[in-house]
Amino acid sequence: MQLPWYQITTLRIDSLWISEFIAILRDATNLVDGTFEVHNDDSPAQLIPVPLLLIHLHSLTVVGCPSFYGLEVPTDVLDSLSAPALKSLTLDIGVDISPLTSFVSRSFFRLHTLSISLRLVDNAIIQCLKVLPSLHHLKMEIPPSLGIEPFPADIDALFCSFIGAHTFLPNLESLHIIFTDQVAVSVPLLMQLLSWRWFAAGIIWLPSFQLEHELEHERDALVLDEVMNSSSDFRRLTTEGMDLYVGLRRPRTARINQFEDSDIWSFVKFSRTNSPRFNLELLLAGATLALAATIPTKRFAWSQ
Repeated sequence: MQLPWYQITTLRIDSLWISEFIAILRDATNLVDGTFEVHNDDSPAQLIPVPLLLIHLHSLTVVGCPSFYGLEVPTDVLDSLSAPALKSLTLDIGVDISPLTSFVSRSFFRLHTLSISLRLVDNAIIQCLKVLPSLHHLKMEIPPSLGIEPFPADIDALFCSFIGAHTFLPNLESLHIIFTDQVAVSVPLLMQLLSWRWFAAGIIWLPSFQLEHELEHERDALVLDEVMNSSSDFRRLTTEGMDLYVGLRRPRTARINQFEDSDIWSFVKFSRTNSPRFNLELLLAGATLALAATIPTKRFAWSQ
Protein backbone atom coordinates (compact mmCIF):
# COMPACT_ATOMS: atom_id res chain seq x y z
CA MET A 1 0.00 0.00 0.00
CA GLN A 2 1.37 3.41 -1.00
CA LEU A 3 1.03 5.98 1.77
CA PRO A 4 0.16 9.59 0.90
CA TRP A 5 3.28 10.95 2.60
CA TYR A 6 2.65 14.56 1.53
CA GLN A 7 -0.66 14.48 3.45
CA ILE A 8 0.78 13.19 6.73
CA THR A 9 0.76 15.70 9.58
CA THR A 10 1.52 13.49 12.61
CA LEU A 11 3.91 10.56 12.51
CA ARG A 12 5.39 8.20 15.11
CA ILE A 13 7.77 5.44 14.02
CA ASP A 14 10.31 3.35 15.88
CA SER A 15 13.37 1.34 14.82
CA LEU A 16 14.41 3.32 11.74
CA TRP A 17 17.74 3.39 9.96
CA ILE A 18 19.13 6.83 9.23
CA SER A 19 18.47 6.49 5.51
CA GLU A 20 14.82 5.57 6.23
CA PHE A 21 14.44 8.51 8.60
CA ILE A 22 15.69 10.95 5.99
CA ALA A 23 13.64 9.37 3.20
CA ILE A 24 10.44 9.71 5.24
CA LEU A 25 11.08 13.37 6.03
CA ARG A 26 11.89 14.02 2.37
CA ASP A 27 8.44 12.74 1.39
CA ALA A 28 6.41 13.96 4.40
CA THR A 29 6.72 17.64 3.48
CA ASN A 30 3.64 18.70 5.48
CA LEU A 31 4.68 17.00 8.71
CA VAL A 32 3.73 18.98 11.83
CA ASP A 33 4.53 16.54 14.66
CA GLY A 34 7.14 13.79 14.26
CA THR A 35 8.49 11.24 16.76
CA PHE A 36 11.23 8.87 15.61
CA GLU A 37 13.46 6.19 17.08
CA VAL A 38 16.60 5.95 14.96
CA HIS A 39 19.30 3.27 14.94
CA ASN A 40 22.73 4.43 16.04
CA ASP A 41 25.25 2.20 14.26
CA ASP A 42 28.92 2.71 13.49
CA SER A 43 28.43 3.45 9.80
CA PRO A 44 28.64 7.01 8.43
CA ALA A 45 25.33 8.82 8.30
CA GLN A 46 23.77 8.80 4.85
CA LEU A 47 23.21 12.53 4.65
CA ILE A 48 22.02 14.70 1.80
CA PRO A 49 23.92 17.67 0.36
CA VAL A 50 21.11 20.24 0.86
CA PRO A 51 19.13 20.22 4.15
CA LEU A 52 15.46 19.31 3.89
CA LEU A 53 13.24 22.34 4.51
CA LEU A 54 10.32 21.30 6.74
CA ILE A 55 8.30 24.50 6.92
CA HIS A 56 5.33 23.00 8.80
CA LEU A 57 7.23 21.03 11.46
CA HIS A 58 6.35 22.28 14.95
CA SER A 59 7.40 19.36 17.14
CA LEU A 60 10.27 16.91 16.60
CA THR A 61 11.41 14.03 18.82
CA VAL A 62 14.41 11.94 17.77
CA VAL A 63 15.68 9.28 20.16
CA GLY A 64 18.09 6.38 19.74
CA CYS A 65 17.41 2.67 19.58
CA PRO A 66 18.96 0.55 22.36
CA SER A 67 22.16 -1.00 21.02
CA PHE A 68 25.78 -1.76 21.83
CA TYR A 69 26.54 1.86 21.05
CA GLY A 70 24.05 3.16 23.58
CA LEU A 71 20.81 5.08 23.15
CA GLU A 72 22.02 8.29 21.58
CA VAL A 73 20.85 9.12 18.10
CA PRO A 74 23.61 10.09 15.67
CA THR A 75 23.07 13.85 15.91
CA ASP A 76 24.64 14.53 12.54
CA VAL A 77 21.24 13.61 11.08
CA LEU A 78 20.31 17.16 12.09
CA ASP A 79 22.67 18.33 9.35
CA SER A 80 20.03 17.08 6.92
CA LEU A 81 17.22 19.21 8.36
CA SER A 82 15.99 22.78 8.55
CA ALA A 83 12.78 23.55 10.43
CA PRO A 84 12.04 27.28 10.76
CA ALA A 85 8.65 26.78 12.48
CA LEU A 86 9.89 24.35 15.13
CA LYS A 87 8.57 24.99 18.65
CA SER A 88 9.43 21.79 20.53
CA LEU A 89 12.53 19.60 20.23
CA THR A 90 13.38 16.41 22.11
CA LEU A 91 16.73 14.85 21.34
CA ASP A 92 19.41 12.42 22.51
CA ILE A 93 22.58 14.41 22.04
CA GLY A 94 25.16 12.07 23.54
CA VAL A 95 28.48 13.91 23.52
CA ASP A 96 28.73 16.02 20.36
CA ILE A 97 26.60 19.16 20.60
CA SER A 98 27.84 20.82 17.40
CA PRO A 99 25.14 19.40 15.06
CA LEU A 100 22.44 20.82 17.33
CA THR A 101 24.16 24.22 17.38
CA SER A 102 24.32 24.22 13.57
CA PHE A 103 20.68 23.11 13.34
CA VAL A 104 19.63 26.02 15.58
CA SER A 105 21.63 28.56 13.57
CA ARG A 106 20.41 27.25 10.21
CA SER A 107 16.71 27.03 11.08
CA PHE A 108 16.15 30.47 12.66
CA PHE A 109 13.29 29.08 14.73
CA ARG A 110 11.85 30.43 17.99
CA LEU A 111 12.06 27.28 20.06
CA HIS A 112 9.68 27.10 23.01
CA THR A 113 10.56 23.74 24.59
CA LEU A 114 13.85 21.81 24.56
CA SER A 115 14.37 18.39 26.14
CA ILE A 116 17.85 16.94 25.73
CA SER A 117 19.71 13.92 27.02
CA LEU A 118 23.45 14.56 26.96
CA ARG A 119 26.47 12.90 28.53
CA LEU A 120 28.75 15.92 28.35
CA VAL A 121 27.88 19.25 29.94
CA ASP A 122 30.45 21.87 29.04
CA ASN A 123 30.78 25.30 27.48
CA ALA A 124 29.45 24.02 24.14
CA ILE A 125 25.93 23.44 25.45
CA ILE A 126 26.01 26.82 27.21
CA GLN A 127 26.92 28.53 23.92
CA CYS A 128 24.10 26.66 22.19
CA LEU A 129 21.57 27.79 24.80
CA LYS A 130 22.71 31.38 24.39
CA VAL A 131 21.25 31.45 20.87
CA LEU A 132 17.85 30.22 22.13
CA PRO A 133 16.47 33.30 23.93
CA SER A 134 12.90 32.29 23.07
CA LEU A 135 13.12 29.11 25.19
CA HIS A 136 10.43 28.79 27.88
CA HIS A 137 10.98 25.21 29.06
CA LEU A 138 14.31 23.40 29.37
CA LYS A 139 14.76 19.79 30.46
CA MET A 140 18.26 18.31 30.65
CA GLU A 141 19.02 14.71 31.52
CA ILE A 142 22.57 13.54 32.22
CA PRO A 143 22.48 9.72 32.07
CA PRO A 144 25.15 7.37 33.40
CA SER A 145 28.33 7.17 31.34
CA LEU A 146 28.73 4.02 29.26
CA GLY A 147 32.52 4.21 29.40
CA ILE A 148 34.96 3.42 32.17
CA GLU A 149 35.68 7.11 32.73
CA PRO A 150 32.59 9.32 33.06
CA PHE A 151 32.31 12.42 30.92
CA PRO A 152 32.62 15.64 32.91
CA ALA A 153 29.37 17.40 33.68
CA ASP A 154 30.07 21.00 34.64
CA ILE A 155 26.70 21.85 36.11
CA ASP A 156 28.23 24.73 38.09
CA ALA A 157 29.24 26.48 34.87
CA LEU A 158 25.68 26.13 33.61
CA PHE A 159 24.31 27.57 36.86
CA CYS A 160 26.76 30.50 36.65
CA SER A 161 25.45 31.35 33.18
CA PHE A 162 22.09 32.24 34.68
CA ILE A 163 23.37 34.49 37.44
CA GLY A 164 23.59 38.19 36.65
CA ALA A 165 22.90 37.66 32.95
CA HIS A 166 19.70 39.21 31.58
CA THR A 167 20.30 37.80 28.10
CA PHE A 168 20.79 34.11 29.02
CA LEU A 169 17.44 32.35 28.50
CA PRO A 170 15.50 35.48 29.54
CA ASN A 171 12.10 33.86 28.90
CA LEU A 172 12.72 30.60 30.76
CA GLU A 173 9.78 29.53 32.92
CA SER A 174 10.81 26.01 33.92
CA LEU A 175 14.18 24.34 34.40
CA HIS A 176 14.27 20.59 34.94
CA ILE A 177 17.57 18.77 35.49
CA ILE A 178 18.01 15.04 36.01
CA PHE A 179 21.39 13.54 36.83
CA THR A 180 23.23 10.56 38.31
CA ASP A 181 25.98 10.30 40.91
CA GLN A 182 28.58 11.44 38.37
CA VAL A 183 27.44 15.05 38.76
CA ALA A 184 28.44 17.32 41.62
CA VAL A 185 26.08 20.13 42.58
CA SER A 186 27.11 23.28 44.43
CA VAL A 187 24.16 24.04 46.69
CA PRO A 188 25.16 27.69 47.39
CA LEU A 189 25.53 28.34 43.66
CA LEU A 190 22.20 26.70 42.93
CA MET A 191 20.46 28.82 45.56
CA GLN A 192 22.08 31.93 44.08
CA LEU A 193 20.69 30.97 40.66
CA LEU A 194 17.17 30.44 42.01
CA SER A 195 17.19 33.69 43.97
CA TRP A 196 18.50 35.67 41.00
CA ARG A 197 15.90 34.31 38.59
CA TRP A 198 13.12 34.90 41.12
CA PHE A 199 13.92 38.48 42.12
CA ALA A 200 15.84 39.97 39.15
CA ALA A 201 14.16 42.71 37.16
CA GLY A 202 14.05 42.81 33.40
CA ILE A 203 13.64 39.07 32.83
CA ILE A 204 10.82 36.57 33.26
CA TRP A 205 10.79 34.99 36.70
CA LEU A 206 11.61 31.30 36.91
CA PRO A 207 8.45 29.87 38.51
CA SER A 208 9.43 26.18 38.31
CA PHE A 209 12.68 24.36 39.11
CA GLN A 210 13.15 20.61 39.47
CA LEU A 211 16.36 18.78 40.31
CA GLU A 212 15.97 15.01 40.28
CA HIS A 213 18.82 12.60 40.91
CA GLU A 214 19.54 8.89 40.92
CA LEU A 215 22.39 8.92 43.42
CA GLU A 216 23.62 5.40 44.09
CA HIS A 217 24.96 6.26 47.53
CA GLU A 218 22.18 6.92 50.01
CA ARG A 219 24.39 9.20 52.10
CA ASP A 220 25.06 11.53 49.15
CA ALA A 221 21.37 11.68 48.33
CA LEU A 222 20.40 12.53 51.91
CA VAL A 223 23.03 15.27 52.18
CA LEU A 224 21.89 16.99 48.98
CA ASP A 225 18.20 16.76 49.80
CA GLU A 226 18.58 17.84 53.44
CA VAL A 227 20.85 20.78 52.64
CA MET A 228 18.53 22.08 49.93
CA ASN A 229 15.26 21.56 51.76
CA SER A 230 16.59 23.00 55.04
CA SER A 231 17.87 26.17 53.39
CA SER A 232 16.07 29.34 54.50
CA ASP A 233 16.26 30.67 50.93
CA PHE A 234 14.73 27.44 49.63
CA ARG A 235 11.83 27.71 52.08
CA ARG A 236 11.33 31.39 51.28
CA LEU A 237 11.13 30.78 47.54
CA THR A 238 8.67 27.93 48.11
CA THR A 239 6.54 30.14 50.37
CA GLU A 240 6.50 32.92 47.80
CA GLY A 241 5.20 30.57 45.11
CA MET A 242 8.13 29.01 43.26
CA ASP A 243 7.46 25.38 42.34
CA LEU A 244 10.59 23.69 43.72
CA TYR A 245 11.56 20.05 43.92
CA VAL A 246 14.93 18.58 44.87
CA GLY A 247 15.12 14.85 45.50
CA LEU A 248 15.11 11.36 44.08
CA ARG A 249 13.83 10.86 40.57
CA ARG A 250 10.10 10.48 40.65
CA PRO A 251 8.50 7.45 38.97
CA ARG A 252 6.32 9.64 36.76
CA THR A 253 9.34 11.34 35.20
CA ALA A 254 9.89 9.60 31.87
CA ARG A 255 13.34 9.36 30.39
CA ILE A 256 13.97 11.61 27.43
CA ASN A 257 15.26 8.68 25.39
CA GLN A 258 12.45 6.36 26.44
CA PHE A 259 10.27 5.31 23.52
CA GLU A 260 6.98 4.12 24.96
CA ASP A 261 6.37 0.41 24.72
CA SER A 262 3.28 -0.32 22.70
CA ASP A 263 1.74 -2.85 20.39
CA ILE A 264 1.43 -0.04 17.88
CA TRP A 265 4.55 0.04 15.71
CA SER A 266 3.69 3.38 14.17
CA PHE A 267 1.01 6.01 14.34
CA VAL A 268 0.21 8.22 11.41
CA LYS A 269 -2.33 11.00 11.03
CA PHE A 270 -2.97 12.57 7.67
CA SER A 271 -5.48 14.88 6.12
CA ARG A 272 -7.12 14.97 2.71
CA THR A 273 -8.49 18.02 0.94
CA ASN A 274 -12.28 18.30 1.42
CA SER A 275 -12.43 15.00 3.28
CA PRO A 276 -12.37 13.77 6.89
CA ARG A 277 -9.09 13.32 8.75
CA PHE A 278 -7.81 9.76 8.85
CA ASN A 279 -5.98 7.89 11.60
CA LEU A 280 -3.65 5.20 10.39
CA GLU A 281 -2.07 2.56 12.63
CA LEU A 282 0.49 0.03 11.53
CA LEU A 283 0.14 -3.03 13.72
CA LEU A 284 2.88 -5.58 14.27
CA ALA A 285 0.49 -8.41 15.08
CA GLY A 286 -0.12 -10.40 11.93
CA ALA A 287 1.95 -7.90 9.92
CA THR A 288 -1.22 -6.18 8.79
CA LEU A 289 -2.24 -2.61 8.22
CA ALA A 290 -5.42 -1.41 9.90
CA LEU A 291 -6.99 1.74 8.55
CA ALA A 292 -9.41 3.46 10.93
CA ALA A 293 -11.47 6.32 9.58
CA THR A 294 -15.01 7.48 9.10
CA ILE A 295 -15.30 4.84 6.43
CA PRO A 296 -15.56 1.13 7.40
CA THR A 297 -12.27 -0.37 8.63
CA LYS A 298 -10.36 -2.30 6.01
CA ARG A 299 -7.37 -4.60 6.32
CA PHE A 300 -4.54 -4.78 3.87
CA ALA A 301 -1.64 -7.14 3.52
CA TRP A 302 1.55 -5.46 4.69
CA SER A 303 4.74 -6.54 3.06
CA GLN A 304 7.96 -5.79 4.97
